[in-house]
Amino acid sequence: MYTLGRRSSRGYGSWDAINLEHPSTFAIVAMEAEQKMAIMADLDRFLGQKEFYKRVGRAWKRGYLLYGPPGTGKSSLVAAMANYLKFDVYDLQLSNVAADLLLGIGN
Repeated sequence: MYTLGRRSSRGYGSWDAINLEHPSTFAIVAMEAEQKMAIMADLDRFLGQKEFYKRVGRAWKRGYLLYGPPGTGKSSLVAAMANYLKFDVYDLQLSNVAADLLLGIGN
């Protein structure tokens, strides 16, 4: 997992790595089996479309909007998805997302 670290005297921050070994997988996430399979199929489809995105000049990215009160499994689902894809996770604070992205660029 990467999180935006302390800002330097120039105001720039750097992405710092944090060892995230979350045990969550789709096998243990508590949700409807059909919904799990749909998400996994969507992730597999996304992985197979990297060249298509490149060919049409689009950013190869996929987003999901997760909502709900604390403790309902949002972070566990994100960890399961990251573990499934073997992708890194970046932590952004929504109240500072524009500034964090600008300040973190190039560091």
